[in-house]
Amino acid sequence: LQTVLAVLLMIAVLLTENFFVWVVSATYKPSQNLNFDKLPTPLQDNGQITMHYLLDHVLQLTKRNVVTLRNMISVEWLLVSGLGLSLVAMELQGPAVMKRTLWSMALRGVLTLAAARFIRTISFLITVLPSQNPQCYFGHFKYPPPTEWIPWLVEGFTPQVNGGCNDLIISGHATVTSTLACVVTSVVGKPLFTAALWMFVAMDYMVEVYEGFHYSVDMWLGAVMVNFIWRVLAPLEENQTSAVVTTRKFYPLQEATLSDVIRYLLPASGTYLQVVEIIPRGLGNYTILFYVAVVVFQLAKFGFQQYTQHILFCLLYMALGVYL
Repeated sequence: LQTVLAVLLMIAVLLTENFFVWVVSATYKPSQNLNFDKLPTPLQDNGQITMHYLLDHVLQLTKRNVVTLRNMISVEWLLVSGLGLSLVAMELQGPAVMKRTLWSMALRGVLTLAAARFIRTISFLITVLPSQNPQCYFGHFKYPPPTEWIPWLVEGFTPQVNGGCNDLIISGHATVTSTLACVVTSVVGKPLFTAALWMFVAMDYMVEVYEGFHYSVDMWLGAVMVNFIWRVLAPLEENQTSAVVTTRKFYPLQEATLSDVIRYLLPASGTYLQVVEIIPRGLGNYTILFYVAVVVFQLAKFGFQQYTQHILFCLLYMALGVYL
């Protein structure tokens, strides 16, 4: 139950953050000046200057080469795949082997991400930085901003999957990827694997800075803060294995009925359709809220069952897919 509540808390934090991304961009009037010569000048970023020197002049790579390399490795989905394999390993091997439970690990990871995103939201609200791209607002949002409340609220509830313009301190991208890296490396538990994975994550952050999507300090603070929160929440996983029954029975797929297949296929299919944007991107938050309502209904009427767990994982995957 604690993990379910943590997932619902994280969804609430993400929806709130999404709305304030719009708020901080719409209310930062200097970025909406139609005289482009008077738009705010980006801050000096020594990290970006260093990356341009190393990649452009020392290694003599073009921006297209750098972006192609990043897309080829795809660190984000490498981490998501690692998360999926970690959950499978935890479920199949059980707490007796892993010395931890699936749900305590999930609780720790979800609360880490929720706390990091909450701190991020407060940070970019109290200090607004100019975007590295001075014309960012015109490429992300409606101009001029709506003056009536209802259109203004609707715009704020639209998933900002491509990010905002002034939600810079701290990087949302860094909070998600760092949380995934913490979870995956904690399950594997091998120092060489941990070092290799964090090297990939660092490379992803450096390209993010190189392309001008974030200031270097945003990525740095995101990684450091998430690792700190992850360590602070370690007691959530202590002494949890004794409360879990380790004996379990697995049923072969051949015993599944057509009704079982359809029931489990429906939420997974809805998640897939939303993540690949067959369901329009603008409906992402509404789809997430629908899944939240289904989870609450399942808990209220049937309690915590395997099917509820399945829908909850679909909801978590959708939230990560929409906002990653």
